[in-house]
Amino acid sequence: MIDMLRTAPAGVDVRASFVSIHNLAVMNSGDVCVNLAGSNITVNGLLVHTCMGHGIQANNSSHILI
Repeated sequence: MIDMLRTAPAGVDVRASFVSIHNLAVMNSGDVCVNLAGSNITVNGLLVHTCMGHGIQANNSSHILI
């Protein structure tokens, strides 16, 4: 679990390819909770809430499976 306590502007920032993220909770980000940038990213069992911006955002990405 990652609780940002509204102290950081962004939560988890994944900038990679061929990555899998499983069973993660991210909350209370000052902006986007989870930002995905890359290709062939798999996200499974992600719990995201209480984000000031988007919960999950995929920028300049391809082949994202959530």
